[in-house]
Amino acid sequence: MEHKKDDDEYMIPFQGIEKGAVVQDRRVFNETPVDPRKCCHLMTKVLYLLNNGVEFTAQEATDLFFAATKLFQSQDPILRRMTYLVLKELTPYAKDVIIV
Repeated sequence: MEHKKDDDEYMIPFQGIEKGAVVQDRRVFNETPVDPRKCCHLMTKVLYLLNNGVEFTAQEATDLFFAATKLFQSQDPILRRMTYLVLKELTPYAKDVIIV
């Protein structure tokens, strides 16, 4: 049985993403109407970076935190769950935030 080289390799979907690009993309949270798919994709990138040891500065975390808070108003339950997870993970890095 012959193995193809492609069979042994796998792709990591967010490998190579840059923190600065993710922080800049936070503007998708302010689009009208809100696109739950785009927002969840961006939040997945934020969680990926945080879980891989990338630290956000206090300003970056605060900007992301407050940009994401408005997403709790969405009717999409998946988006609201992702919003909660991202806010929970950003809280230690952000300044002047209160999460209940």
